[in-house]
Amino acid sequence: MMSTLRGRPRAHPGPAPDGLVERLDAELRARAAREVARARAAHDQAQAAAAAKAARAELHYQSLGMDVGGIAAFHRILANEDAAARMALRQSTALPVRPREGMGLADDRDWIPGSDQHRCPYGITLHSAHAVRRAASARGSGNGWFGSGAQQAWETELWHFAWTPPETGWYTFRPVVAFRGTYIVQAADDFWTSKRAAVAVRFAMHHWQGTWKRDGRPDGGGTAWTRGGANLGECEGMDWEHVPRGDGIHPVPFAAGEPALVSVQLTLHAAARGEGSFAEISAAGDGGYLACRSLLGTYTGPPPLA
Repeated sequence: MMSTLRGRPRAHPGPAPDGLVERLDAELRARAAREVARARAAHDQAQAAAAAKAARAELHYQSLGMDVGGIAAFHRILANEDAAARMALRQSTALPVRPREGMGLADDRDWIPGSDQHRCPYGITLHSAHAVRRAASARGSGNGWFGSGAQQAWETELWHFAWTPPETGWYTFRPVVAFRGTYIVQAADDFWTSKRAAVAVRFAMHHWQGTWKRDGRPDGGGTAWTRGGANLGECEGMDWEHVPRGDGIHPVPFAAGEPALVSVQLTLHAAARGEGSFAEISAAGDGGYLACRSLLGTYTGPPPLA
């Protein structure tokens, strides 16, 4: 099947109408800002409810004769020790670069073939030289009970790929996500606390042609990479390139000969809860970057019968 893909003529990027990319970019950025604002509002509301539950739990334990203040003071000491350990990790002279298992350079082996060999699986490869430096970090507080003392951070960027479909039908696209930077996840959960830390690189796909569009939603997007947990202390360098599969990848219909646009939204996400917990994902240092190197696509089916 791969030889069939390589032997087919590939669609070339097509010119986008004047101002289209700028208009859609502004629309997507505004929508991303609204999504973050809604997520922050929901987060703040959940935090208020969780903090109330945690306060009630502390009063209950005090009524049972437990030295809640002394236990909290001891955990603050532990949190300070965690922070000192994190600084030592940061000051390491050479952080190891560890590609995630199963990740590597993307090529034709990552393409989605047509579901039927009798269909014409036109191969599409669109490239971008756009790369950004971004970082997201979050620091937890309190004991983390019921999800209290949590903080989240998001950093988003967009990549736009203009092209002209060679044939009317269904197409499936996947982004080639590249990352070079570091991540830190530190959390020390125990019998008295509920601490967590997590980081992720997420993506969403947006498809446009004429007046038709299909927006990718955060809850309908996918994850290119993630790391997190309740008991961990990691500070690692990363350098990988990956083509995500699964959630967030959908076939979409395009008409032949009309300029179209596929936009990829990449988001760095960090979350931490509980004092001493910390999460950071950074592509902001020297030589660091976050990028959508290319967009890989295949023709995956003819248009439905009228």
